[in-house]
Amino acid sequence: MKRRGFALGVVLSLLPVLTLMAWTFLEFGTVSRARALAGEADIRGLHAAEAGIRFYDVTGQTGEFEINDCEVQVTQQSTTLISRATAKNQGHVFEIVLEIEKGFVTRRRTNEKN
Repeated sequence: MKRRGFALGVVLSLLPVLTLMAWTFLEFGTVSRARALAGEADIRGLHAAEAGIRFYDVTGQTGEFEINDCEVQVTQQSTTLISRATAKNQGHVFEIVLEIEKGFVTRRRTNEKN
């Protein structure tokens, strides 16, 4: 009988520790998932801006379209081609700027604006 009581005491004393460990694991898992989703949205935004450049390369036209939950706008100003992707859910703006001289890209800039 003493052994059962001792075992029950050990189990009951470890229960709060195990509960705290499980809660900590779940809490950090939630934070990690949120960070991963934010990083994924950034990657999708950059891919959408790249798609804007490819759209211009294939069609030779500027315009607007949607891809990867982003609104993409491709514009051309004299020797500069700008592909701007705005993420719908976060509002981040990803922009790729190509400076073109004599049909060749001489400079490329990529920026993220919040």
